[in-house]
Amino acid sequence: MNGMPGLITVDVLAVTRNEHGDRTTTPAGSIPGCGFEPLGSSEDTDNRAQVATTAALYVPRTDVVVTAQHKIRTPDGHVWDVDGDPAWWSNPLTGDRPGGQIRLTRVTG
Repeated sequence: MNGMPGLITVDVLAVTRNEHGDRTTTPAGSIPGCGFEPLGSSEDTDNRAQVATTAALYVPRTDVVVTAQHKIRTPDGHVWDVDGDPAWWSNPLTGDRPGGQIRLTRVTG
């Protein structure tokens, strides 16, 4: 049994282009033991109803590479853009790298 029931497993998706030049996503790995924090949303109604939602994903140390060019799929099926480079923590006294934070955005509408 998982001692921390609020943790989730996310899928990392690489963005590539197919032979027609269309953007596609392919699985690049999964990261278990993540924490997810919704940060809020904003709405742009000037030309159309568009909602931008942001979140923070807290990840343990992982061998799965995550860059600003990747996407993250959460267990609820939502696919998020990685917003900027992930921030990997480092203990200045021991050099241990316990994990990091990945900012996410998702735009709908």
